Amino acid sequence: MSKERSFLLATGLASAASAIIPVEMAVIATEAGDSHGGKYAGVMFAVVSLATAMSTPFVPMWVQRWGCSLVLRNAMFLRGVLLIGIGLTAVFSAADYELILVASPLIGALIAIRMTCAPLLGRAVLSPDSPVMWSRRQFFRAPAAAMGAAVAGSLASSEVVAGVGLTLAGVLTLPLGFVATSTEVPRGPHVARRPRLFLTADLKARWQQTSTRIGFYVAVICSFVLTPMHSMIVPVVAELDHGELWQGVGLVLASLQLGSMGTKFVVDRWRTAPNNPNCRIAVVAMTMSGALVLSLAGSALWLGGYLELAAWIMIAAGIALFRGVVTAAQVGVFIDDAHATNDASGAAALNLVRTASTTVALLVWGVTLDVGGAGVLLAGAGLLAVAAGAVLMPLTRRS
Repeated sequence: MSKERSFLLATGLASAASAIIPVEMAVIATEAGDSHGGKYAGVMFAVVSLATAMSTPFVPMWVQRWGCSLVLRNAMFLRGVLLIGIGLTAVFSAADYELILVASPLIGALIAIRMTCAPLLGRAVLSPDSPVMWSRRQFFRAPAAAMGAAVAGSLASSEVVAGVGLTLAGVLTLPLGFVATSTEVPRGPHVARRPRLFLTADLKARWQQTSTRIGFYVAVICSFVLTPMHSMIVPVVAELDHGELWQGVGLVLASLQLGSMGTKFVVDRWRTAPNNPNCRIAVVAMTMSGALVLSLAGSALWLGGYLELAAWIMIAAGIALFRGVVTAAQVGVFIDDAHATNDASGAAALNLVRTASTTVALLVWGVTLDVGGAGVLLAGAGLLAVAAGAVLMPLTRRS
């Protein structure tokens, strides 16, 4: 099997694992929290996100010292073993939530490594053009992630013992570690060994460019609107308490993944348009995603039964599509358009902004879900993205 096919296959399996993990964690938190399931889930995911944000500035230093392949390999092996251990322990123990909460900081640190190193490995194997690499990778990741989400949703709505999904996710994570072992990624020039210098010098240099500033804004807004969708969709549907929608939550989760298969075609089409830089593509896709999230709130209010479920499945596919476009364009902004000399620093800068804002966003989602309800939460998130798009669109003309 060629290196390219091995990478795509391993990426697909890892994506299936990544789709299972948050659903399984959300189910455990929702059951542990009972009537406060939203807060329990929000706190747990916020801890993971905070650990990811705190670890991200260290990753370029680790990549420079040991190489991207070695760092990613060790992270994937450790992640797989950790998930298998947590899953098997949860099967035979009642303290599921406490166990995952204790392991959350390490899970977050490993996510920081994967988020920074996996795109660099993809550029070495698939294409040096980041949006092309990301959209091509997403075309193969989406079906695998959809299957993983469908499995997770089926486990969530059945009586299967908690921990089975995490054990399966751990096994699916391991192949990417083997692929990373056989792939060399250029280390690039020297980067600052102290994370403080990365935070002050690297981010300050990127902030001088209009396109990168817009990318920062989009990353923050999407952290409040799109990123929590995969983690918090189970508590949201549980709060709505609509029978048919809960029974079909696995299909909604699968659609949230499968819709991103179209990312490649949308990105290719939009990039051929004249004067359409990556930052403008990101803003347009973010605005359209916000409109779709807003329509989720409307369908929950006005529709019911299987018609509501069908609407959620179609809307979720659209959200996944435009979220994929946003991500592809953002990778292009922070790595290709930043005119920087170190790709690891560019990927780390994007991930730092995402994870730091996601930490707050997850807490906001959890509290809003318990206080205002799912309808208020979805309507507010959708309006935020649409309003931000209207403000940022004129700025893209200056990039």
